[in-house]
Amino acid sequence: MTFTDAVTTGFRKFAVFSGKAGRSEFWWFAIFVFAGYVLFDLLDGLIFGWPQGADRQLGIFGILFRLITIVPLVAATWRRLHDAGKSGWYLVLPLAVTVFTILGMLGGVFGFTMLERVVSDPSALYGPAALIGTVGAAVVGLIYLAVLGLLVYWLMKPGVVPGE
Repeated sequence: MTFTDAVTTGFRKFAVFSGKAGRSEFWWFAIFVFAGYVLFDLLDGLIFGWPQGADRQLGIFGILFRLITIVPLVAATWRRLHDAGKSGWYLVLPLAVTVFTILGMLGGVFGFTMLERVVSDPSALYGPAALIGTVGAAVVGLIYLAVLGLLVYWLMKPGVVPGE
């Protein structure tokens, strides 16, 4: 499939989550979307100026392009996972890691807040809390990288031949 065919197919099947998408269809469309992100962010910067430091935000063209391409990209990725012999629901794995991370962080904050009420020197908890938070962040980071690596591996796999 050519670049133009892949982009056309990506938008034509913008909300089709059934069926399969071959490697060339998915990767050409993904490259188009990534290039669009870069192009429209540059365009926003040239027209509206380059925000500095913490003020860095997406411009209107970048936001519009992302809104236009998010559903087609998710649908193409979903279909690509089907072609690799996997369920499209595996695309939700990074979100699941994020949700469990947030719940774990909230649980840690709640737990140490309760501990502060019963110990004589609450400042003695700051070191252990920081250590647990740092180790937890490192573990979650490794899990997140592993999940993303697994998804990329599946997206790069050849399609599964029916009947095998």
